[in-house]
Amino acid sequence: MNGAHQIWLVAAREIRERGRSRAFLGSLLLMLLAVAGAIVLPAFLDTGPGTKDVGVTGTTPAGFTATLEAQGEARSRGAALTTRPPRSL
Repeated sequence: MNGAHQIWLVAAREIRERGRSRAFLGSLLLMLLAVAGAIVLPAFLDTGPGTKDVGVTGTTPAGFTATLEAQGEARSRGAALTTRPPRSL
């Protein structure tokens, strides 16, 4: 039995033991709900019509602006593209 296998055995046992605790399972569920809410909630709150600003650095491919505007119209929103040249380091 090598060291990596021993580490895996100990880690798996610790995960099993922690998973049996109600406090761990409750905090895990609460954390998952908070993350899901942080991802989904802004999409539901931003329902008003308006223009979305999109910023791009560097050069854009040909037709990018037209594609961006078409996507904005498909979602019944406008899209404003702002481009800037890349900064040198």
